[in-house]
Parts: sequence; C-alpha cells; structure tokens
Amino acid sequence: MGIYPVSSNFDIHNVQSIHAFFQPILGSAQQDIQTVALSALASLNTHIQESTSLSLSSTQAISQHVEELKILAVNNPLITDSANRILALVRSSPCFIFDPTEYIKNNTLPPDYLEKTQKDIIEYIKNAIKSALQTETLSKCLPQLIPYLGAKRGEIAAMQGTEDAHCFGQLRFEINSELFTPVSYDGPYKEYGKQFLDSFAHLFRINKKELHETGSCLRGPTVHGFISRFIYRIGSKEDLLNRCLKETMTLEDTLILNDLFAAFDDPIEELQSASKILIYANMDLEKNSTHYPLSQYFIFMDKSKLENSPINFDNDDILTILHQSPKFSESTTEELNTLFIRCVHSQTQQELKENVALFRYLFAHAGPYSRGSAMVGELLEKAIYQYHNYNVHYGIESSTRRSLADLDAILTFTLQDYMQIYLSKVSLERTNSS
Repeated sequence: MGIYPVSSNFDIHNVQSIHAFFQPILGSAQQDIQTVALSALASLNTHIQESTSLSLSSTQAISQHVEELKILAVNNPLITDSANRILALVRSSPCFIFDPTEYIKNNTLPPDYLEKTQKDIIEYIKNAIKSALQTETLSKCLPQLIPYLGAKRGEIAAMQGTEDAHCFGQLRFEINSELFTPVSYDGPYKEYGKQFLDSFAHLFRINKKELHETGSCLRGPTVHGFISRFIYRIGSKEDLLNRCLKETMTLEDTLILNDLFAAFDDPIEELQSASKILIYANMDLEKNSTHYPLSQYFIFMDKSKLENSPINFDNDDILTILHQSPKFSESTTEELNTLFIRCVHSQTQQELKENVALFRYLFAHAGPYSRGSAMVGELLEKAIYQYHNYNVHYGIESSTRRSLADLDAILTFTLQDYMQIYLSKVSLERTNSS
C-alpha cells in the first residue's frame, strides 16, 4: 500500500518536547486526567518504538486523548496550554499514511462522508465557542481552532484522494509559504475572473494617463472602521518587481514571482511590444492607523482588450492573485480574532451578518493554509451562524451548496463593494435549536 509524507519536521526533539509537555498533566491531582494522559503517552510510545513517524491512526488516537484532556481540564490553564502545545506538535508530524487513492479503490467512502464530516466539524466549533464563553477564554478560541481545522481539512483531502493532499490545512506562516490563486479563462472561476477584468477595464480607461505616470488608487469609504484601497500601476517586469520588493514583497516572494513569469511563455519579450500590458495591483486595509497589506494582483493581457468592454477572457490572458504574505500574518490573525469575538457577541441578525462578512473578507485574503482555506472559512462561517441558531443560504450559489464568499472577497475592488455583495447573497433562517 502506498505512503506519502504530510510534512517533514517531526523528529526525536518533537518526541522529547511532547514528553516534557505531558509532565504538568501527569502531575494533576485529578485521577481521570492522569488516566487519559497515560493512554495518550502509551499511544505515542508504542508507535515511536515501531517507526520514526506517526501514522494517521496514531495521530488521531493521540489527538483524541489530548482533546479529552482539554475537556477534563477546562478550568486548568496550565494543562490546557500543555495540551495545545502537544496537539500542535503531533499535528505537524510527517504523517506517513495510506495512499487514499488505493483506499478509495478498495474501500469506497460513504456517500455522505464529506457532509457528515463537515457537520461534525461545525458541531466541534460550536462547542468550542460555548466552552470558551463559559470559561471566559473566548480570545483563545480561534487561535486554538485554526490548527485543529487545518488538521481536519488535511484529513478530508487525504480521505478523498485529493491531489497534493499533504498541502491542505498546512499553516503558511509556519513554513513561510506563498499562496497563488490563478483565475483562468476556462477554470471554475472564469465568470468571476471575467467580471473582475471587465470592471478593471473601466478603471483603466478613466485613469489611463494617471496610470502610466504615477499609478492610481481606488479608495473605498470607511466600513466598520476599515478603509480599503485598491492600488494599481503599469510597468515593465523589472519596474514591477522593484516596486513589489519595496512595498509589500519579501525577496522570497519575488523569486516565486520570477518562477510565475517563467511559466508565462516568456512574456518579457512581449512586454516590450506595444500590444501587451502588465499591471500590478494590491489591496490594502487600514484601521486606526494600522495597515493590513492584503492580496496582490498580476494582470497580463492585450491593451486593446482593456480599451473595450465586455472583455473576451481567453487563454492569452493571465489573472493571478497572490494572497497576503505570511510575514503579515501576526497582525492579521489578531484582527481576525477580534472579528471572531465580535461575531460571537453579535446581538442582531444584521450585526451578525456584517461581522461575519468582515471575518470572511479578511480570512479569504489571508488564506492561512497552503490549500483548503476556503472550506475552513466556510465551516467557521456556518458554525458561527449555527451558534446563533441560524442556517445560512447563499442565494445564486445555493444550487452548489457553496458560499464562494472567498472569491467575492478577493475579486472586488473595495470592502464596501464586497459587503454589499455578501449581504445581498446571504440569507439566514432561524433554526429550532435552543
């Protein structure tokens, strides 16, 4: 049976660290906590004697024991902190697991696997919120959920045999990884791409002179204390890279961008011609003098197309989005946590929808995982609404049972535009839950 690695940073030092974090737990006066801790250690020690890596089943067994510890020690911050550190180490292990393609071939997944798994995850999030409110630790809830949700997203990808399953749920800031979202003329998001380019063509025409000289900025009105800016420029590849390097990109980012351009059928030659144009844009948020550089945009296409509407989006056109750099993740994570708390404490339906919309917007641009951020954002969204006893429906996307709020977020020019789209698409239905 085939195997493949999920990551590569689990070694003897991780084992020693896990044992160290278990010490305060084993010192607990509660017998039930000691019993569960010993079971978790037994699972770990048995497997390490057999292999230098953790299997999926052993990772799940250890995680289940440690999650149980957190419930038992809900009022003990020392044990809770140790348990969270253990979970982080275990879930970053190089899970050498069965080849899911082979598994699915011989052991067909239940048809309701994804639906049931997502339902279980939503229930877990709701219970985590309730527990955090009871213990007055809501500020720690989202930071603790993020690695858990990443692990579950990776598990879903593996079970479904998704290509590059090991990337799903992998936290980008931990491995300093960039995240590109290409929008192709024949891909699943082509209508979003065409709409974005049509709107940009309008901006291009009315600001053409300014664009060639200094660049231009579309500034949105203040929304819940946030000011959004869509800044766009025209230039050569070299000029573009220099601007990126000075403003929002690390050296590693520019190397990735060079690789991206290398795959474009050598556009450097075409940039020197009169027909092609390369545009760089970036989205920026500001709140209380704090700046949040969000996604960056690379548009490469014929000038003539931008002079006319509607645009014929085809295989000669390139629209690629580079999500927020992981070097800005700390400040963004803090703001996401603030928004998450606001979502939980929302008093009215309108306040709730607006707070969730803001949360989804920032989460989409941040793209915290190497792959799979969209599903996690949607699960958090549904869990928040269900915590408030609402089911959410997504308007024209209802037939696909997908929100696509992440695409609305990254392919609109201002926060106000996105808020209007989200609030018009999303409807809430009161449930019978108490």
